[in-house]
Amino acid sequence: MKRNRILAITWLYALIILSILIFSVSVLTLSLRRSRSPEERIETTYVYVTQEDVQTEAPVTDTEPAEEEGWIMQTYSERIGIFKQDGTLLHVLDTYVKTLPEADRILLGEGIHIQTKAELYALIEDYTG
Repeated sequence: MKRNRILAITWLYALIILSILIFSVSVLTLSLRRSRSPEERIETTYVYVTQEDVQTEAPVTDTEPAEEEGWIMQTYSERIGIFKQDGTLLHVLDTYVKTLPEADRILLGEGIHIQTKAELYALIEDYTG
């Protein structure tokens, strides 16, 4: 009888400790989510292009000038951001800069100036492909 009582108390303590542990982990997770800066809460928008869209657009050539006077590709919140020349953020790639070779990290830190759509598309392919 005494042994059953000790066993029941042991199980009760184990359940209490497990409950405290689960509660602590959930509170820690919630606080970490709230403590992230707005720059780390980036939403990525995906644009899907159909075969029909590709066939109706004019082909892009290497000499086609940028309509908006070019772009700048540089590090943004540990990823690669594409900006207008005036500094407006247009898109953030899903590629983390820390996964790239040192030379690319340096170039992206300084900002890569892009003048044509073909050059922009080629760099996006290089960094995401």
